[in-house]
Amino acid sequence: MTISSKPWLGISPTGPLLRAKDAAEYVACSKAHFFTQIEKGILPPLIHIDPECRARGVPKPWLDAVIAERAAATLDASA
Repeated sequence: MTISSKPWLGISPTGPLLRAKDAAEYVACSKAHFFTQIEKGILPPLIHIDPECRARGVPKPWLDAVIAERAAATLDASA
């Protein structure tokens, strides 16, 4: 399956902000793989809420958009 879109674009970053560890668990991958997928543009980037704070995370709706797109692509491929 080729992944070329960024389904999180245009989705408001509302809802809970998941830190990297929690976001990786949410999409069922290791933290290292999660960061690799971000670098490749397959997963959305982490955002900083406060530039003076090191904490960053990804909005859950962005991850939900990725999951929904991948599920649709999987279902289309198997049909």
